Amino acid sequence: MNRINMLISLLLIKVLMAASAGAQSTSSEPPATNVDIHDYIMASSTEYAKIYNADYADARAFMDAAKKFDKSVFHVLLSYLKIEAKNAGLTAVSDENAKQIVAGRLRDIGFIEEKGKWAYKDKGESENVRSRAGPISSQVIEGENTSRASSEYSQEHFENARAGFYRKYKSQKNEILKSQVFREANEWTRNFGEQIGWTIRDWEGKITRISTSHGGEEASLTIESSRDGFTCQYKAVSIFGLDESSIKMGTKVYNQLAEFQEGDYVYFSCNLYEDKEKGIRENSLTEEGSLRVPELVIKFTNIRKQ
Repeated sequence: MNRINMLISLLLIKVLMAASAGAQSTSSEPPATNVDIHDYIMASSTEYAKIYNADYADARAFMDAAKKFDKSVFHVLLSYLKIEAKNAGLTAVSDENAKQIVAGRLRDIGFIEEKGKWAYKDKGESENVRSRAGPISSQVIEGENTSRASSEYSQEHFENARAGFYRKYKSQKNEILKSQVFREANEWTRNFGEQIGWTIRDWEGKITRISTSHGGEEASLTIESSRDGFTCQYKAVSIFGLDESSIKMGTKVYNQLAEFQEGDYVYFSCNLYEDKEKGIRENSLTEEGSLRVPELVIKFTNIRKQ
């Protein structure tokens, strides 16, 4: 009997030692760094963007990262932002400003905050599949017959040129050459803006985001246009009532926007903001982001159904 008890005791000791070793092994694994989280999100978002619109691709990537690294969506995006800011040379971003940017970005792509937690307002994958704009045909616009497909100042020409710069950027062998392409793209974009008088008339796209702030006093809007694997976003943003691109209550565009919903295809007109660095104001924090999915911040002047 004593021998049996002794064997059982030895087995228990071995089990406890194995469990302890396993726990030590697990605890010795280094925690994920901001770089780990950033790189995972970049790779995941790039893959999703092949299928879905840009905002939904980002949302899926953020949720995947939160699950993988056992963190909240807010904290994985904060880690991502810190690396993006560092890569862009923005070292003076305070923690408070970073948190405001993260909250704004989450709202912009479809998350809502409930009792301190962020949840995604999922519309379903089918509604987020990236649209592909067809050829821009000749059509009557406010009494004028305009053939836009052949124009060097058309939406098609602009987006195809920007897509070409992104392909050229990705093909370069080092960061020096990539930055050179980035500067070329910005200079070309500035010239385009000058040639069209910083005004866009009746371009087309799909509404992917409508949101309001301050009790509906102002609205933000994202319209996406996609062609041949390239997506461009045209945006009015609302940042604590401070951004001039926001759509104010009582304006013509605000009243027009009240008739639409996310997923609607529209024609839109706008004024562009000249930007010292990028030619036309654009919100991405990195060179690659600016070329991969440009986020052009504009002042909408008219929206109508296709």
